[in-house]
Amino acid sequence: MPPKALEPLLAPRRRRARGRARGLLREGGRHYFNTALLTDRDGRLCGTFRKIHLPGTKAADGFAQVYEPYYFAHGDTGYRVFDAVGAKVGVAICQDRRYPESYRSLALQGAEIILIGYNTPISALALDLNELCMRAGAYANLCFVVGVAKAGIEDGIELIAGSCIIDPQGQVLARRRRG
Repeated sequence: MPPKALEPLLAPRRRRARGRARGLLREGGRHYFNTALLTDRDGRLCGTFRKIHLPGTKAADGFAQVYEPYYFAHGDTGYRVFDAVGAKVGVAICQDRRYPESYRSLALQGAEIILIGYNTPISALALDLNELCMRAGAYANLCFVVGVAKAGIEDGIELIAGSCIIDPQGQVLARRRRG
């Protein structure tokens, strides 16, 4: 049975106030971080998370599609769980979803729901591997995972979309593949 905090996402389309996680570039001293802000239903800031696993390289190497380490520093907040929308919510960003320790760290802190936002370039296996990582994380740690994807084309590159809600048994409860 999904926690009450997920009911608005699983219900047929209807407008209700819900918490949000938003990504942004955030300055921290001499560094910039890829940062997510988690707010409650009333817009109150519940917490922030700075992305830990940065994909790509600092300079073009002929292979990398992204250069996040050139623009951002590795996150220094660690994984944390926040009280939001009536549940214990953990946050991860994009590449963090590919590492089991992301889910484990949040689950050990009591996360019931893990929110992960991402904008991943499309490739032959990208969508399948994306869902595999999140399903495995949900199943191995007995928590819900909500993946929120960017869709469409950005700077000429098509993104995978693939937003989904996954239960603690690793089963997809809801999925949106395109736009």
